[in-house]
Amino acid sequence: MIFGITGNVDREDIRESVCQVLKRLEDKSVSYIIDSRFTKILNLPDSGIAHEELGAKSDMMLAFGGDGTLLYIAKSIGNFTT
Repeated sequence: MIFGITGNVDREDIRESVCQVLKRLEDKSVSYIIDSRFTKILNLPDSGIAHEELGAKSDMMLAFGGDGTLLYIAKSIGNFTT
């Protein structure tokens, strides 16, 4: 299973949560791909993948943000089986 990680990059308050989740996924050897916008704000060495590709390349999505973020992500991956 591959998790897709995305969310509202404009919210400063989610950075710590995203980092904690990434650490736990890595500790459990769980595969994930991350939105390239997140790699930039978190200063991660991985370049990530384009937001538009996440739905096609992941089995499950983790979206960080609020209600609007969740609705936006659900709509953007609606054509995929994620």
